[in-house]
Amino acid sequence: MNVSRAACPHCPGSSRQFVIPRGLNVHISRVHRDVASQPSVDVQGDDASNSRSLFEDLPMWKKRVRILKHIPKGARCLAAEKLSQAIEKCIQSNTTQDWFELQSFAYTCLRVPSSADRGRSLTSKVKENLTAGGLGVPLPTDVTSRCVSASGRALYKLVETKVFDGDVSGAVRILLSDSSLADDSDATVEALRLKHPIPSRDLQFPPEPNLSSVFLTVEVKDVAQAIESFNSGSAGGLDGIRPGHLKELTSPAAGDAGATLLRSLCSLANFMLKGMVNREVCPFLYGASLCALNKKDGGIRPIAVGSVFRRLVAKLGCSAVREEMSEYLQPLQLGFGVPLGCEAAIHAARSFAYLRDGSDSIIFKVDLENAFNMVERDVFLKRVLERVPSLFPFLHQCYARPSNLFFGTIPVESQVGAQQGDPLGPLIFSLAIHDVVSSLRSPLNLCT
Repeated sequence: MNVSRAACPHCPGSSRQFVIPRGLNVHISRVHRDVASQPSVDVQGDDASNSRSLFEDLPMWKKRVRILKHIPKGARCLAAEKLSQAIEKCIQSNTTQDWFELQSFAYTCLRVPSSADRGRSLTSKVKENLTAGGLGVPLPTDVTSRCVSASGRALYKLVETKVFDGDVSGAVRILLSDSSLADDSDATVEALRLKHPIPSRDLQFPPEPNLSSVFLTVEVKDVAQAIESFNSGSAGGLDGIRPGHLKELTSPAAGDAGATLLRSLCSLANFMLKGMVNREVCPFLYGASLCALNKKDGGIRPIAVGSVFRRLVAKLGCSAVREEMSEYLQPLQLGFGVPLGCEAAIHAARSFAYLRDGSDSIIFKVDLENAFNMVERDVFLKRVLERVPSLFPFLHQCYARPSNLFFGTIPVESQVGAQQGDPLGPLIFSLAIHDVVSSLRSPLNLCT
């Protein structure tokens, strides 16, 4: 394995080389304590310049390559082993090439076989892909040409697929929904960009965390519980890996390799919680694939699906701080960590109305348009640093730089607000508005 090394910029004349970024960061934190070291060193040279061209293949593959929803039982042991190896390479080297290989894992190993392979068993084909050693290599044209777009599927097929995946509530939502996929047009792209505005001012982010910063640490059992908490049939992000894939690859059917993968996922989660991910990778790892639904009023509703790894770590963060933060936000805010919070707000408002019957009081309800996408990110990162510093290194990497959302292959930069689909989104939005909510002097003051 090729390992990138660099000399310490604070040791003039020294010929000693350190593995980047981890080795160099550790050296700086121990020897140069007066230097404000960064949680991850920018990888310079070819690795940085080629990162964008590497990851630009992912949205094209997301649009054109079909991924297996379920991994054959006979291939799960090998798949778990290979995915674990890809994760460990990212943690050890932290190069863009290794991160790209991890994010292309589903497209090169778990793709739906082409028509030429229909006479062979699915297990043998998946095993062949896994042993070919071609992570990140270009895909055969016959594979990419057989994609079926979501807009071309019949309603009954979508419902049938949801039921087959065990996502009964998802099937019901599809049956009852009056939404439809928006056209793949310039007007839709423009509407999506309007939903993701640029900052209204120059942002003043808090200082980046260093290696001595407080950060959350999780254990294997926490990761196992977080994986199980994903809804059945949850979609994959830009990398194509579904939560269901992780469930299958860490199940008893994967044998000892499943337990090894679970440990690797725990190491990856702690690596991300410490804010150590290569910065060139962050806009893609913390980005999302994007689709658009038509709303009743003629507008567009964006739906973003982030990487399963980002969602997994965010779920772990939610679990760790849920009790503490829900106590801090209550009774004014019931949108985070409060079971049936909306129902509680409705009952409180109804009781308030009955008690004020005959008075001249009114109930004023406010619904802010596109609220999650309008809060400036330096505001909520400062609140995170104040109230939940253990999540700051991770969230700083998620939000201090714009992330890439892809509508098909068209990029839409996310620069403002909490990214849709982020399990930590309700928390950081609640923290951002808490001072405003607390300043209101109404006899009834609730936010959900």
